[in-house]
Amino acid sequence: MKCKCIMLLVLLFFIVNVSQVYGQFDLLEKVKEKVEQRAEEKTDEAIDKGLDAVEESAEGSDEDAEQEDSAEQQEEEEKPAAKKPELKNKKNTAKGLQDKIEQKEEGAGFTEGELKSYSKFDFVPGDEVLFYENFESEEVGNFPVSWLTNGSGEVVTLSKYPGKWLRLINGACYTPDGHIKFPENYTIEFDLIYKANQDQDWIGDLLFSILKDNGSNDHFEHPYMHSVGERSALLNLGLVITDASRFISESYSGDEMFGFRGDVSDKVTMGQDGKICHISIYVQKQRLKFYFNERKVLDVIKCVPPGGMDLIRFSTWSFGDDPDAYQLLISNIRVAAGKADLRNKLFKEGKYVTRGILFDVNSDKIKPESYGTIKEIAEAIKANPGIKIKIVGHTDSDGSDASNLDLSKRRAASVKNALVKEFGIDGKSLQTDGKGEAEPVSDNKTSAGKANNRRVEFIKM
Repeated sequence: MKCKCIMLLVLLFFIVNVSQVYGQFDLLEKVKEKVEQRAEEKTDEAIDKGLDAVEESAEGSDEDAEQEDSAEQQEEEEKPAAKKPELKNKKNTAKGLQDKIEQKEEGAGFTEGELKSYSKFDFVPGDEVLFYENFESEEVGNFPVSWLTNGSGEVVTLSKYPGKWLRLINGACYTPDGHIKFPENYTIEFDLIYKANQDQDWIGDLLFSILKDNGSNDHFEHPYMHSVGERSALLNLGLVITDASRFISESYSGDEMFGFRGDVSDKVTMGQDGKICHISIYVQKQRLKFYFNERKVLDVIKCVPPGGMDLIRFSTWSFGDDPDAYQLLISNIRVAAGKADLRNKLFKEGKYVTRGILFDVNSDKIKPESYGTIKEIAEAIKANPGIKIKIVGHTDSDGSDASNLDLSKRRAASVKNALVKEFGIDGKSLQTDGKGEAEPVSDNKTSAGKANNRRVEFIKM
């Protein structure tokens, strides 16, 4: 304190002497301004210190949260972000990626407008799953034991997407090792990923066939063979990156062409980012509808020969001989019997069960290809004003009882949110619940059984 007083006296002495010599410059006024400026600077400094303390506290909280992450996630974050999906052959890749997706997507549910891109999508999948393949039980790096081929391939995992995928090579045919008993009406779906060189515009032909096996294995003789088995319906996905893609449907009964040939070019491209494309096929007796993502690109009235089919086949052509120049992958292959009469089931029998509302893995986030199913349910509810509905979610047996119960409840809530926000259904008329894995309707030991158990029920109250 004594030191400060001495300094103040010296300052005043300096001011008096200087003002006598340079009074015309009014230095006292300038000194006053300087003192005020210094005071403001001190105030700003104090504020800055306070803000710094708040920021340090927040950063400390973030660091604490980051320390709770698994060692695997920390190791993954240190790697440079991959711009495109890269194939991995490590067995734990899919699990590690799935864990990250579970953390990210938990509670994601339905976001208003996220189904808009599928607003014209009228495809509704069948209710009873006849065949389902996501390669979850297959060993990474090997060809799946439950499939047959005249070429080669391998099960892989991806850094960008969950689950396992079958990588196809050029000039080969692929079928499940077993027959599927197709009814008159059924649906087929699968996911497709393609990644090619940047300077490549033409991709190649992916051919998908529904056929009746005649026991001769002639469907393995040539990937571009149209007439396979006793009868067949073939879809040729002629895919390019930037230009219009060409889609062709042909069908044969024996060696004779059957019905009408569909041939259309549409601005449906794969792009370069290796994104997932969803393929949907609806067969109603002889009629076939084909969808690429949300767009219906073929609707052929007379396409599928009568008499029943029992096999599906994937084959590849024109992809080039260098397997490192492209990556062609398929997964989530689903064949289901036609659907029940929604209005009769819900309003007369009191319960409608659907397996057409799909979710991301271990998440309550609804997949956009579920739009057609949810829209149909919304229209039925609107046509019966005053009705009250309970939405009940069910899961398969993968995971713990507690986590599956929670997941089933969140999924039911997501369906309610979609009906309310996307279709204007009164939320007061809808209740939600979940049963987890407690009420299976099929054996959880098979992929098809698990797919049947993953369902959503609508119960009239």
